[in-house]
Amino acid sequence: MIRKNDEPWTFKYRPYLLKELSIHKSLKKKFILMTKKVILPNIILSGPPGSGKTSGIFCLARKIFGKDFQKHVLCLNTSDNRGVEIIREKIKTFCQKKLKNENLKKKLVILDEADFMTITAQEALRRIMEIFSDKVRFALICNFPSKIIGPLQSRCAILRFKKIKETFLLNRLIFILNNEGVFFDIAGLEATIFLTNGDIRQILNMSQIIVKTFGNLTQKAIKKFCSLSNSTVFLEFFSAFSNKNVYFSQELLLDCINNGSNIIETIQRIFLFCKKIHINEKGKIKIFDILCHFRLICSQNVNPSVFLMFLNQKLCSIL
Repeated sequence: MIRKNDEPWTFKYRPYLLKELSIHKSLKKKFILMTKKVILPNIILSGPPGSGKTSGIFCLARKIFGKDFQKHVLCLNTSDNRGVEIIREKIKTFCQKKLKNENLKKKLVILDEADFMTITAQEALRRIMEIFSDKVRFALICNFPSKIIGPLQSRCAILRFKKIKETFLLNRLIFILNNEGVFFDIAGLEATIFLTNGDIRQILNMSQIIVKTFGNLTQKAIKKFCSLSNSTVFLEFFSAFSNKNVYFSQELLLDCINNGSNIIETIQRIFLFCKKIHINEKGKIKIFDILCHFRLICSQNVNPSVFLMFLNQKLCSIL
């Protein structure tokens, strides 16, 4: 049993009502309209991680189905069950099951990470949609709608979610930390948001781990937790490679790896920081091009030290 103090913040502070959602106003209006007219089409919810897709559809479903939520709603994560078996064994069985008041309320199938489903599974899902179109609605949650086959897209209304604004994330984190009685500083909060790329789930998970470890959420605590967690390190790195100081910039990159960061995290953080600092557009484009190229090849079995040495030399050569 999880003690109250150990309850994950992602569960403790997740939105329960539509009005608590932090999504764009136009999306919230569409959700509210669906609840008022009790019209629920098949929908695809697409957008970056932590942008409110899953919370949004759950709040909508709770509002529509109320106390019948457990009976009328099937929730599945398709990243673990990518094949056609999940369609035949779970979804079809749920669709065939008869409920007392199914004439008044349709059933809902929520498929999280639907872009992980195989093409065969998606084609089987299309057939299920057609067969049970009068009784069941489907909500497909994905990061990349382009991975959803055309026949499914054409049968769904597509709702596109954007990244949550940084001001909201900051205010939300301040509210949670005050509620938990945790000491923090603004630099620490900004570093947390920066490191997680605005993914609210990662923000809460990372914040809770740091608070559990160090007792606060300050820039100093984050610096201990992660070697590339504050702006100073990034400024040192960019200053080094801008001045062609290959050896010092190489040392900074290697320190990241030695302190627990992997290659992908390091590239992502360089990319995110580059977006925030003042570099001429031509220079930024060159940097982004190099980072994208190295991000593509880093999935291969490469030596981190050698890989970062070549990345560092390439970056130092363009400014």
